[in-house]
Amino acid sequence: MRHLNPPWHYREGGQSLCFSNPQAFDWFVENAVNWIMTECHDADYVNIWSADTMQIALCQCNRCVTRFSTGDYQHATDWYLHVQNEVRRRLNERNWRGVLGWIAYHGSEEPPVYVNLLDEGGSMDFLYAPRPRGGGQCGPFVFKISS
Repeated sequence: MRHLNPPWHYREGGQSLCFSNPQAFDWFVENAVNWIMTECHDADYVNIWSADTMQIALCQCNRCVTRFSTGDYQHATDWYLHVQNEVRRRLNERNWRGVLGWIAYHGSEEPPVYVNLLDEGGSMDFLYAPRPRGGGQCGPFVFKISS
């Protein structure tokens, strides 16, 4: 069952939950797990990803900023893996046997530094795509159909 959105959003310039808040983290993970178990329980592969936005909006509270940081840089890919690992751990507890995939792209220019895939990535797939998105950053997209 999906629970309604709690008041744990970082409200000043971000769209992310405060994942350092155990209640917010648990709420997010449980919603992901419940959705997979309800809607995709027989699936061989389920892929989830973060918000599709150019400005990755990680929480800026003191605990979140310092947890997976080097100097002033927050490592978004470490946050992604931290979340994916917990979702996978809880799916394992419920005997879900599919592969859990996660795409890290916006804000993923730097590879993970602090977090590794749970169980060396068994039953997990982490697509790390460290490149900018959109025609404005990469030049125009050209699609030509050959006759």
